[in-house]
Amino acid sequence: MFVMQEGLTFLPTPVHFASRYMCICLVSFVCVCKGVYVCLSVCQGHGVKANMTLALEQLERAAAFNHSGAINALGWYSLEIKRNFTEAAERFQRAHLLGNKDASHNLGHMWYYGRNADNVVDRVKSELIYELITNR
Repeated sequence: MFVMQEGLTFLPTPVHFASRYMCICLVSFVCVCKGVYVCLSVCQGHGVKANMTLALEQLERAAAFNHSGAINALGWYSLEIKRNFTEAAERFQRAHLLGNKDASHNLGHMWYYGRNADNVVDRVKSELIYELITNR
């Protein structure tokens, strides 16, 4: 269940595990902007047992609220784990449009090295994306 308080979105998460990585908002809820780091910790097994399913579920919840960091993390998962270049590009593009510089870099990287559905290297497009990052 999601709770809205003063414009912030919260994700439920166990207090004992969340307290090791960030401050706790309310009693048992962690702010989405910090919750992405909890998801990545769960995914990689830092301090807790690795649980990819739980991590992806919480990232999807955060992405539903247009959290650019969560969308970028899902793009990375699509690119590196699932090897679905089309899905990764769509997610990176969405996070890029929300202003996430990491997603912009990942999108440029995909074009620079031809890691896209057509395996096309487009250095000009990549350089334009990198230029956009520096001008933000």
